Amino acid sequence: MDVDTVVAAFAALYMWSHHGWSPVTDADELMRVTGQEVAEADRALSVGAWVDGQLAALALAFPAHDGIEVVAETIHPTPFRGQKLLASALATLLETFAQRGGGRVHIDGHITDPHLQPVLDVIPRADAEPIDLIETS
Repeated sequence: MDVDTVVAAFAALYMWSHHGWSPVTDADELMRVTGQEVAEADRALSVGAWVDGQLAALALAFPAHDGIEVVAETIHPTPFRGQKLLASALATLLETFAQRGGGRVHIDGHITDPHLQPVLDVIPRADAEPIDLIETS
């Protein structure tokens, strides 16, 4: 994906998804910050879903100390088939991450996210706390 397209999409996603509780007051600052964040994303792992030549959903992967952190949502608040588009992008990202060897996946979202939360609600949970097995003799 073209960097400028991803930056603009991430800014649009951020703007609408935070509008109700933390509205953006400086669009130029938002573009600057999203540009910095996109520069830190794993672009080979990040995925977009396209409709009619337009980026409609985005799943961005960011390296984390124990795996990845994912930011995923639609670019606009009410896209046609938004949940399916987001599910497709997120599934592709997770499959690619698993093929790389996997690790922990931290998903940055909120229960009020209209497309992300319903997608997460149908994923079987694999939560587990790792334990260390120690053999003594």
